Amino acid sequence: VAALIPDGATITVGGFVAVGSPEAVLEAVGQRFKETQHPANCTLLFEGGPGDFKDRGINHLAQEGLITRAIGAHYGQVPMLAELALANKIQAYNF
Repeated sequence: VAALIPDGATITVGGFVAVGSPEAVLEAVGQRFKETQHPANCTLLFEGGPGDFKDRGINHLAQEGLITRAIGAHYGQVPMLAELALANKIQAYNF
């Protein structure tokens, strides 16, 4: 699945905290980016902060260049993504 995501894609992730989010897929996407720098310049759309307050869930996607825009809620549950937003390294919107 991770290999099918093109550059510039909108990635949508469901789940609440670390429950119901596709952990293996998110980890694979993050690993693919570390190895190949793809997919790049993606928009992330999420709700309910699908993470674990540390390094699971969409935190795997919190890499400069992979995500350029994030639209979601509960950034406190995904601190690695929040750090990119606070450093103005991504556009971030809270809905």
